[in-house]
Amino acid sequence: GELFFALRGPSHDGNRFAREASDKGAAGIVLCAEAGHVPAEVALVGRDVPVLLHPDPRAMLADLARWHRARLPARVIGVTGSCGKTTTKNILVELLGSRMTTIGSPNSFNNDIGVPLTLVVADDATEALVVEIGTNGPGEIANLASIARPDAGIVTTVGAAHLEGLGSVEGVAAEK
Repeated sequence: GELFFALRGPSHDGNRFAREASDKGAAGIVLCAEAGHVPAEVALVGRDVPVLLHPDPRAMLADLARWHRARLPARVIGVTGSCGKTTTKNILVELLGSRMTTIGSPNSFNNDIGVPLTLVVADDATEALVVEIGTNGPGEIANLASIARPDAGIVTTVGAAHLEGLGSVEGVAAEK
């Protein structure tokens, strides 16, 4: 009953799982396809399952989450930092959950897939939403924050993490 996004990466092609998603009851499937091209996987999907073709399902997932976030009444708290994001998020979910309907990122869902998936779980009854926001390189936090649009933010620490993408502790601080 869920929407399946066929994401691509360096070692996988989500389109290859279209039939399996259909067989397992997907309510709809978003396949990666360039304009004017219909991938062969469309023929493998059950006739009763809607298929949407998009050149970048990952971007579409982000856009869907952005749209959904704009409709949510929940207060959103973004948590970032070189370490301690998950622990801080878990503590906040427990504290806030004792007073209001609260959702938090499952596990460490803190990237361009996890943040949108966290947001789409929330509904009109959600009063607080705690979202982990991570980074490996410049601009990632700004992009994820543009999706989650947090009302408040917490930076747990700034340290020597992800230096391959951020260059230095100063680069980490600038990104956070």
